[in-house]
Amino acid sequence: VGNPINAFHLIKRFSTLWRDIWQVASNFRHYEDLRKAAESIAAYIPQDEDYKGALASVIRLQNIYLLQTKDLTRGLVKTGLALHAPSAPLSQRSCFDLAQAAVQVGESNIAKEWYEAARNNSIEPSVAPAWILYGLAQLEASVSMNYN
Repeated sequence: VGNPINAFHLIKRFSTLWRDIWQVASNFRHYEDLRKAAESIAAYIPQDEDYKGALASVIRLQNIYLLQTKDLTRGLVKTGLALHAPSAPLSQRSCFDLAQAAVQVGESNIAKEWYEAARNNSIEPSVAPAWILYGLAQLEASVSMNYN
């Protein structure tokens, strides 16, 4: 996977789908074979922890290679003169999750950019505007407390 945003999409999709599949499989008490099959492949399918790791990796790459949030949001990764093959753009939820991941690792400037990207993103809108504004307000409050 040449574009790290493609890898991010893949991990997110698998971790979300796996959660749904596992939920359905666990409800079928009569289908023990289905549950056993689901359990046997669980170790090979990305889970929530893998998704959190993918979020942190995108933030790390953005920080190290000085990647622009607006480019990443559109699925573009520019390193030096190279432009990696574009991926699908990031959804509003992905931008919001990346903002929260940036907060977790102490990257306030990057977090603010991701919150703004979530606020301006209309692709699969799934985050209430109030949550985005709340995240921005918390970030601003913590940054101003650090300066005082």
